[in-house]
This record gives sequence, C-alpha cells and structure tokens, in this order.
Amino acid sequence: SGLAHLNVTTQQPPPVSKTYIFSQATCLANPVHVPLGATVQVQLPGNHAPNGKWEVVAPFPKNLKLTSVKIIDSKGRIPGLDAIYIFNFTAAFGGPATITMRATPPISVTYPNLKNPDPIKCPTPTPTPQNGQQTYKLETLNYYLIVDLAARPK
Repeated sequence: SGLAHLNVTTQQPPPVSKTYIFSQATCLANPVHVPLGATVQVQLPGNHAPNGKWEVVAPFPKNLKLTSVKIIDSKGRIPGLDAIYIFNFTAAFGGPATITMRATPPISVTYPNLKNPDPIKCPTPTPTPQNGQQTYKLETLNYYLIVDLAARPK
C-alpha cells in the first residue's frame, strides 16, 4: 500500500523566545528576570525628531549592551504620533540593570478605549487607569531588570 513509504518525522517544539519586549504600557513596578544572552527590546511611540524623540539616558546599565536603534514609521496608529522607536539590548552580564528612557520633548499619548490593566501584572503602587479615554504624559521611563546567569526553576 502507499502508506508504507511515508516518512515519519517528529515535530520539534517551537524555540523559547529570548526576546523580551517592553513598551510604554509595560508595568514598571517590579523587576523582570531575563536570561543571560537574551535580547531586551524597548518599543516606544513618538514622533520623528525633533518632535518627541526617545533616547537612552545615563546611568547606562553595565550588563546590557545597546546593539541597535531603529525608528519606524507609524502614522495613524496612536493619535498625534508618527513613529515607533525600537531599542535593542543584549543581556551581557548577570545582575540588576535599569534602562532609563527619556522623551524630548515629553510626549502625550491618548488611548481612546483603554481597558483596565490586569491587577496581577500591575500591582499597586502603579496607578490603575479607569476604562475609557486616558491621556498619559511620557517623559522618563525606567525599566528594572535582573539578568539571570542560569535558567530559572519553574
């Protein structure tokens, strides 16, 4: 029969992502653990310079290496903004790290139909926005990380 000649292959599970993506909507209250060698990406809405550009500001984390910065067009996605800034870092050494991002000038972001964030992911003292339209002023954002030297136990 024709079935006898089928090759049987086992499917590999998808690779575990080593990219950790943060944005202006990421809860910033608690440190995030990332493995050594991981890519940490910060994506922030803004405008093409000089109307609301983002930059990494000192003190620079010693254990994260900034590997690339991209600015992509994003007209119409967020009202009043026309670009997304993408900063890629590599987790080069173990230990705590803080990434500080600053918008110059500060950026106002209005979300027309915001839903409350998950209270488990965003514990107090992070303010909980109400449903409906919300406007946030973005100026300085801090992302707290801990680079782990080995895989964390489940």
